[in-house]
Amino acid sequence: MENSDSLRDDLLLARCQAGDDRAFEELVGRWQQPLLNYAWRLTGHRAAAQDAVQETWLVVIRGLVTLRDVARFRPWLFQIASHKCADHCRRNHRADRYTEALRLETPAAETPPPHGRRADIDAAFARLSPESRTVLALRYLQDFSLEEMAEILSLPAGTVKSRLFHARQQLKQIMEKDYGPV
Repeated sequence: MENSDSLRDDLLLARCQAGDDRAFEELVGRWQQPLLNYAWRLTGHRAAAQDAVQETWLVVIRGLVTLRDVARFRPWLFQIASHKCADHCRRNHRADRYTEALRLETPAAETPPPHGRRADIDAAFARLSPESRTVLALRYLQDFSLEEMAEILSLPAGTVKSRLFHARQQLKQIMEKDYGPV
């Protein structure tokens, strides 16, 4: 993130902590789309991502006054979003298994799959474990450092580095299996 963006966030956060509602609206406007993109990658569903982001902002509203180091806002925000997405995935795990069982019993409509490299990557990404999707999204879609990822995930940096390595390997294996050498 650029220094001017970081400074802008710091100023907005100071105003928010002082009770400025307009500053909070501007902060939401600034971070809403990146959070939605991140949550969608983790949950795989637009509606679930919207719910997770809404729940994230509710936590932010309650906890913003206790945030001591405004420079840590971005990792803190994505940590909350990660937890909300994980909560959603846990809540919907049973429903997903039931839906999958029905899908296997019911013939699918003849709809051609989307084509193109981006669609292939998205399809492969969706097949990764939630942990793998999380580390890949944090690193490559949100551009967090390993240290920031460790903070967000409440894990040692070495564990994050290992998960990132294995997630890239999994994604590569899926891509090669389904689409040939990458």
